[in-house]
Amino acid sequence: MLMSAVLFLVSGIAAVNRNGGNSITGSYHALISGVDRKEYDNIRNEELVLSAGLTASLGSSKVGNSRLNVSYADADALILNGLSVKEGKMPELENDILIEKEYLLHLGMDAGIGDTISIFMPDTQEQTEFVISGYLETAASGTARTLYAAIVSEQYFNERNGWAIFSPSVLFRVHTGVASSKAEIEKLIAEITKNAGIERTPSMNEAYINLSKPSVLLIGMAITGMAIIIAADVLVIYCIFYIAIINAIKEYGQLRTIGMTGRQMKRLVFREGFLLSFISIPIGLVAGTLLAYLLVPQGFQIASLLWIWPFVTVLIYITVRLSIRKPAMIAAAVSPIDAYCYSGSQTGKERPIVHPKRISPVALAKKHLLNNKRKNALTITLLMLTGILLLRKFCADWNLICEFP
Repeated sequence: MLMSAVLFLVSGIAAVNRNGGNSITGSYHALISGVDRKEYDNIRNEELVLSAGLTASLGSSKVGNSRLNVSYADADALILNGLSVKEGKMPELENDILIEKEYLLHLGMDAGIGDTISIFMPDTQEQTEFVISGYLETAASGTARTLYAAIVSEQYFNERNGWAIFSPSVLFRVHTGVASSKAEIEKLIAEITKNAGIERTPSMNEAYINLSKPSVLLIGMAITGMAIIIAADVLVIYCIFYIAIINAIKEYGQLRTIGMTGRQMKRLVFREGFLLSFISIPIGLVAGTLLAYLLVPQGFQIASLLWIWPFVTVLIYITVRLSIRKPAMIAAAVSPIDAYCYSGSQTGKERPIVHPKRISPVALAKKHLLNNKRKNALTITLLMLTGILLLRKFCADWNLICEFP
């Protein structure tokens, strides 16, 4: 569960950044300002461009201590900017508007979708009535802000001669299958602008380009987490099998009595370990997958199952084999006679039993600890490790999510 969850989280976070789900930085690679209709069409029709959108700022209006940025953006530009329609639909008619609900609440306006509101428009310097077509969702939230956003329709933009007056910008994202590294993406953007007949230098979205691939910190955290999980798993599984074999050492001695060889004893222990793995591995894989999906649902990809599940299964097989190797050797090395007097000590010889002078819960606990030092030490270590490992797992998940915008 822990291994698969870590790998799914890293894969999911990278997929979200790569597929354009970033609401903080936006999901465009480059922006070119002051484009005309021909240049925009050239960019949009370029085969190397995955997605392109048009946006233009109409200015901002101030009411009290709050400011409303009004702009035009088509559906693609909205997504590339990291925005979305929270409720309702994009504006279509000239007097339609997509606005943040928090702005209405901030001004104390009791208006819903389909209602008419009056906004001071920066382009006309007049109060203009609009019909709310939907609510805009941005990365910011709450009504204690001072800056909000609204989107007008393409019809409003065209009626105001927007191509000539508002200096629109085109945002676009390139195919990362063609260019994956930062240098390749920037080279491809330069080629696209040149093919479109644009000589101006585009503005690069450095934050999104850097996030298109998992960061060094993210990969380092994943590798460190996997190493800690594997090391802890080896010790935990070893403790479990060691304690189990010590508790059943006399039964193993009886098997040796009826003729089982040391090699057969090892095979018996290994078979037990792999049978338990056969049952538990699918459960852990499903649990880890569900946990990662709950944490980063928008980054979950079915294709990741094809490599994460086999990879984790192989790691678990190696981990289990390493973990039960020593307990299997203990079971195979003890003779039938020694098995009846084996107490779990380092040498395999019976230690003198310490009898308490006075019977009490503390004295009995002390007697038990002294007579089974190694077994009890491993038991306590096992309990501590599982608790620490669980806490570390949730801390690691939290750090991964915190790094993910």
